[in-house]
Amino acid sequence: MSIARSLTPERRRAIGMSLPQTPAKIHAVDLEVAGLTGLAGHKPASGTPSAERIDALVAKTHEAADTAGI
Repeated sequence: MSIARSLTPERRRAIGMSLPQTPAKIHAVDLEVAGLTGLAGHKPASGTPSAERIDALVAKTHEAADTAGI
């Protein structure tokens, strides 16, 4: 927890906002183009949110959370 306290609110926000980017990039990979069709399923699960939707949800959650006291 002391690490979080050492970060500025702006830095904590940037870290929080970046969290969904890596999974979103992984899920955006075209398995056929990447030669990975031998892996698991090739279709996104029904209702899988887009990276933009994930970013919007994270932003809304961040706005609702009180991180000023960290």
